[in-house]
Amino acid sequence: MDVSSQHFFADVWLNSTLDDATVKKITSVIDKRLTVIEKYECQFEPQGVTIVYILAESHFAMHVYPEHDYFTLDIYVCNRAVDLDDVFDEIARSLDIAHIERKNIPRGNEPKRKTGYHEKESLSTLYLITFVVAACSILYELLMAQALSAIMGNSVLRYNLTIGTYIASMGVGALLFNRFKLEDKYLGLTYVELFLCLIGGFSPLLILSFDAFLHKVAFPGVFSYHGSVIQSVSFLFNHFLILAVGFLSGLELPYLMSMGKEKSNMAEKRVLVVDYFGTLFGALLFPLVLFPILRLFDIGYFVAILNCAVAVFLMLKIDKKYLLLKCTVAIVFGMYILMKIYSDEISSYFIENLYLGV
Repeated sequence: MDVSSQHFFADVWLNSTLDDATVKKITSVIDKRLTVIEKYECQFEPQGVTIVYILAESHFAMHVYPEHDYFTLDIYVCNRAVDLDDVFDEIARSLDIAHIERKNIPRGNEPKRKTGYHEKESLSTLYLITFVVAACSILYELLMAQALSAIMGNSVLRYNLTIGTYIASMGVGALLFNRFKLEDKYLGLTYVELFLCLIGGFSPLLILSFDAFLHKVAFPGVFSYHGSVIQSVSFLFNHFLILAVGFLSGLELPYLMSMGKEKSNMAEKRVLVVDYFGTLFGALLFPLVLFPILRLFDIGYFVAILNCAVAVFLMLKIDKKYLLLKCTVAIVFGMYILMKIYSDEISSYFIENLYLGV
């Protein structure tokens, strides 16, 4: 039996009056987000109330001190996949809060003498995944910057604009994470990695194919290839790919940090540090190793295989009911391996039928 659990505490002081309506706002979130089995309430004289819910996950307790506009929350759940921080954030958004003290403690870990090795092994796996996906994300962006340099020229501008756009879109992804995240962190991260390897791995082929298409539809004197209309369409399409990879990378890191937080606050911080070093590794690997010896298409397939391998590992952690997702990940992984094997044939076909035919 899995005894891992989490215990959330919060002390909250309000700027507004702590009345029955305020208490109702708080308990309604618990009713919505957790599975309530029984409710108990004790009203004290002349004021004050204690509320206790028996949950399917464990328990919720609230102690109200209306004379001080102050209350405490105590939530214990035997499921670390439940995001109690997010539950409390939803409560906090409905209140006029003066001050908060909060803490979320992982519980149910077996003694170190029994599981210390496995705990370290688990964290090492998390750090390795973080390192790999961070390297993959920056490699996708450098790959696109090089492809854009080949068709649009001005390498300095392409690289600077690509990296700047990537960092900005990562920020947007992190900002909007709560709107897109899934309760099951492994499931959510699997989707992110799947979309990343599909967009990033195919990015050189997509960029060069779209450029060949624009060459064919361009009409001298009306829609010249070098005219503002065609070039604007090209710019928007190419930079949409950059934005997409950056946005997905921005969703990626919060998932990884929350996985680290389940272990400890220090593990969460280390995930962030490993992510930075993974990005540095990818930034050095591209110009020093990959670009000198591999073609753009090959680099895309190679990075996508690494990225998809992470998705394969993650899908082993998710529920069996997601069979379609698991099959999709397996098919994409196999597809990229085949594309890497037949890379010469794919490149020859692309050059002969697209670029030489323009």
